[in-house]
Amino acid sequence: MIFCSGLDGAIELEGRDRPFELPYGQDLLINELLKVNPNLCVVLHAGGGMDMTPWIDRVPAVIHALYAGQEGGNALAEILKGTANPSAKLPFSIEKQWRDSPAYGNYDETRAEKKVYYQEGIFMGYRGYETKGIAPLFPFGFGLSY
Repeated sequence: MIFCSGLDGAIELEGRDRPFELPYGQDLLINELLKVNPNLCVVLHAGGGMDMTPWIDRVPAVIHALYAGQEGGNALAEILKGTANPSAKLPFSIEKQWRDSPAYGNYDETRAEKKVYYQEGIFMGYRGYETKGIAPLFPFGFGLSY
């Protein structure tokens, strides 16, 4: 069973931040689908990491499709059928929770000031995780292809 989840252009767009959580009801639906079929493959559509903690320990497969464009459906079908290898690794790290992110706390979380302070300096990506002593859910370069 395959479930496509994630965000769309009404939630994630230029000029504003988007939530780390999936839209309302998607986590619940994934958990309900797992009760029916434990062999669920979740396909995430988003421009970055999403909170997967409500279900990640029970899902055997996740594909982070990002925003694949016009031929994304055909490419996803070929990957799922096994006729194509995505030939890529995760190009960013995905946190277990938003507060694990090296960027957390370095901009206005309330969105009232609409400012970014970049106080993390060079401690982004793996440097940020190592400095905080936090293991991401999926580190940069994670994946099964190549």
